[in-house]
Amino acid sequence: MMTGPLANPPAQGPLLHDLFGAGIAAADPARLVEAALSGEVASRGPVHVIAVGKAAVGMAGAACRVADTKGLLVAAGLVVAPGQASLPQVRVMTGDHPIPGRGSLAASEAVERFVAALPARTEVWLLLSGGATSLLAGPAAGVAPEAIAETFRLLLRSGLGIAVMNQVRKRITRWGGGALGEALAARPVLQLVLSDVPENDLRAIGSGPAVPDPTPARRVIEQLEAAGLWTRLPTSVMARLRSLGDAEHSGSPKPGFPHVRTIVIGDNATARQGAADRARALACEVVCHAGLIAGEAAVEGERIGRLLRATSPSERPVVQIWGGEPSVTIEGDPGHGGRAQELALAAARTLQGEGSVAALLAAGTDGRDGPTDAAGAIVDGTTWRAIRARGMDPDAALSAHDSYTALDSVGALLRTGATGTNVMDLMIGVRKP
Repeated sequence: MMTGPLANPPAQGPLLHDLFGAGIAAADPARLVEAALSGEVASRGPVHVIAVGKAAVGMAGAACRVADTKGLLVAAGLVVAPGQASLPQVRVMTGDHPIPGRGSLAASEAVERFVAALPARTEVWLLLSGGATSLLAGPAAGVAPEAIAETFRLLLRSGLGIAVMNQVRKRITRWGGGALGEALAARPVLQLVLSDVPENDLRAIGSGPAVPDPTPARRVIEQLEAAGLWTRLPTSVMARLRSLGDAEHSGSPKPGFPHVRTIVIGDNATARQGAADRARALACEVVCHAGLIAGEAAVEGERIGRLLRATSPSERPVVQIWGGEPSVTIEGDPGHGGRAQELALAAARTLQGEGSVAALLAAGTDGRDGPTDAAGAIVDGTTWRAIRARGMDPDAALSAHDSYTALDSVGALLRTGATGTNVMDLMIGVRKP
């Protein structure tokens, strides 16, 4: 749910917040599920619903409404989400994100019981969105429960991309890498996916619970070794990955799942298009960048800042829109912040001297940027100097990954609350004549 944008908004803050809200509305999971199911429901028998992820509540609620309108019985449902909620036809459980805990373990065990109780050949609607990996992260066989949280924490600080992180996480958790698809064998499964990864890679979204991954475990170990992480893993995690590698020498790759039909209902491009449509309706010139941002947040922030400085509007404001998910590599004891905030602070340094003419919003579409209460931030050419005027050193804050503290000191943080969707990050820049 979108709330007030900023404590001390830049001159172009209201416009940027409006455009961000339009992007969130375009990626509304309930609307996307209803649109997808309107022509996809062929079953006349009862259905069972499993929904996991940051958008799980909205997706499950919409699925139940569609079932009602089509005269279908939702026999049972289980929703695993990051916060508490209630739905009339399904059970809602709270998992932990971004670091798994007791809630995630309980949710994993609940899915085990739910699947075991499913009647043979009953139809299952699997509703998947980003965040599912952590929310449902019970340990795989042989992995110590406490090792799950330790490994997730290590990976999140590593700067690795989501695809590589999930290559590891799916192999040490109960339901990743096609394990749920295997458990649902002999039952028709309709999987609706709200994507939060580049290229909508089904193996990476939620660690691919209903998608087998042919990547050899040996390759995963090599990636960890190259990143300097292998020897830092918990002992039980290393043992699990080695055992998978040994088993692959004599086994064959997991086959595909013909009983699972998958539809990607929305992604980052959906949100970008929503923001772009709103900007055009407000008579702005629009440049909607197709490529996804995936590099180091500070580097990408500087690059975006330079692009905004180089833009030359004629008579109308020029709005530029990017999407993606930058990374932050952390060593030692970091400050407080998130990838979108770090990108915004780096852009503010580049925008120095531009006044209020050029501004940038960078935020997570789920409403949460890293382990903070902010979705991101809105900065312009005055932000860097304003931080200095508060007695802070923004260069030091950027180096220490303490963007939250610096941006909060001048009221630049964007706090929206949970949006109910999750399609990576949006970066929206505007330059006025």
